[in-house]
Amino acid sequence: MKSYECEVISPMFAHGADPKSFELRATEIKGGLRFWFRTALSSKLKDNILALKFIESYIFGDTSQKSKVIISVDAKISSKSDPIESLQKFKMGNNRIQIDPIKYLAFGMYEKPKDPKWKSYADSGIFKINLSFFSANQDGSLNNQEVQKIESIIDSVMFLYSTFGGIGARTDKGFGSFQIKSIRFDPANLAKMSKDAVENIYQKSREIFESINPKERQNLNFNPVEFKGFPSYPFFDPQKSITFGAIELSSKDYNQALSKVGQNYYKLRRALEKDGAFKSSYMNQNYKAKRALLGLPILYQLPSPTITLNI
Repeated sequence: MKSYECEVISPMFAHGADPKSFELRATEIKGGLRFWFRTALSSKLKDNILALKFIESYIFGDTSQKSKVIISVDAKISSKSDPIESLQKFKMGNNRIQIDPIKYLAFGMYEKPKDPKWKSYADSGIFKINLSFFSANQDGSLNNQEVQKIESIIDSVMFLYSTFGGIGARTDKGFGSFQIKSIRFDPANLAKMSKDAVENIYQKSREIFESINPKERQNLNFNPVEFKGFPSYPFFDPQKSITFGAIELSSKDYNQALSKVGQNYYKLRRALEKDGAFKSSYMNQNYKAKRALLGLPILYQLPSPTITLNI
């Protein structure tokens, strides 16, 4: 068994059926692992969906086979439902209304703007993600080589999960961030570490795939297939680059970070609304995502927006 000791970095809205009760569930962690495994591997396989689905099901299980990764969570974290107030509210132009950037990011986590109670969340604490790995040979003995490869894959997936993702609701807005205490976060080497993680996931997955009997893997291959148009799922595009900016904080305070993120995110959305190419589709009656200017998994074919934004 392997354990990852993790620290909550920003408010984590994790729940079961009752949004008033904080609950960190193994099923949610497994869903996150599958998502980032798929995102990393599809960067290499591209539109080879059949091979991607096969190897994901082989490792994480499906309705016809058990998962080779068993997950449990140890979390004794105190939760709260007090409103999260931004320390730095802001105005746009001549607008007299002050905007609370954290409430803007957390929309949906409270019923009304002045609601004294939010959905339950944890904003600090330590939890453990425990994983057991199992893979058997045809004679029923433990396949140690495959177990080691799966464990290596999970190490890389956990790095991507904790770096780019989060747990619970609103993770794409900065909530639910967590840090694996055994991994040193180094912004200067983030690009290389991410590339190495994706490459390791691909190489180890390929080795597992090629060790399976061709009949069992339905004579599939592990070669990339070029996309025909836009992909229908997230992936790291090697043809694109992402620039990460560091936010200088006076202390280790998620409030400062989320306030800055919320303010810049709001400005970006407002800039997109004013962009001509973007606005032409935004105002179209047939446009299915009029309110989805940013942040939703909706892909649309538009000319590249021309935006000048000073933040």
